[in-house]
Amino acid sequence: MDKDLLYRFFNQETTFEEEKLIRQWLEASEENRETLFKERKLFDALLLHAETSSLTQSRRHYKVLFRRAIIAVSSVAAVVLLAVTGTVRYMEQAMQKLPDNVITVPQGQRVSLRLADGTQVWLNAKTRMSYPQSFQSANKRMVSIDGEAYFEVSKDKKHPFVVQTKRGAIEVLGTKFYVSAYSRTDKFETSLIEGRVKVYTPSAELILRPNDKAVWKDGHLVRSKIDDTDLYRWRDGLYCFKNETFREVLKQFEVYYDVKFVYQNKQLSNPKINGKFRLVDGVDYALNILQKEVEFTYHRDEETNVIYIK
Repeated sequence: MDKDLLYRFFNQETTFEEEKLIRQWLEASEENRETLFKERKLFDALLLHAETSSLTQSRRHYKVLFRRAIIAVSSVAAVVLLAVTGTVRYMEQAMQKLPDNVITVPQGQRVSLRLADGTQVWLNAKTRMSYPQSFQSANKRMVSIDGEAYFEVSKDKKHPFVVQTKRGAIEVLGTKFYVSAYSRTDKFETSLIEGRVKVYTPSAELILRPNDKAVWKDGHLVRSKIDDTDLYRWRDGLYCFKNETFREVLKQFEVYYDVKFVYQNKQLSNPKINGKFRLVDGVDYALNILQKEVEFTYHRDEETNVIYIK
């Protein structure tokens, strides 16, 4: 598989036909999947490096960055350690005067990285996170999330870990939890897997214990139980949904795939459906599968990224 094609795919520049070609190549062998994984690691490293350095994200600059990275192997190796294996030593260098790192995950992709304190973070598609290059000079370890993330927080009783979102914040000492808080939607949810967290908004505060989740609903923060852990399998590259309406599923597609749906048929049915998709398969593949459950047709405008549903 041509590496330039793979990198254009990671950078959201491929056509539907090219994405189909990549899916076929992936399904052909385990070796191909391992190759994609390795190239994805390098891309994530370059992406993080570019965000950290406030570099231009244009396609022309991206290709220059990639060529330079191939030539300067030792430099790339250091960046890969930062983004993929998360070497703590690299993150704890004298960087206190530098601005926060910012990483933005492309549609249909995921990124995993380790922060300076040892906290492991997984970021879902269309997620943006800002975080300090070092926590040494702060009383609290603070990061900011716009999107969906899973945290395995390193324990440090003297320095609570705080995740800030547009809707509210989550404070922990050491724990494992999910956050879903895309600014482009009204959704705010924190699901606790292990440990204990405090979730708070300007008007409410909740203490969660394992298997609890806090959901923003009708202007209030509501506690409930986690009823299906499959819903958090996006870390494995799967989007799973259960008992959600057709339009709710498409709303999530808008977030993951950076598209917009326009409904041209006001009488279109909106049944509740269950299912799962691999994010890498793309929105067109997912819509073709959904047509088996819901009677609809669609047309995609490639220039505007608008999908018209009939």
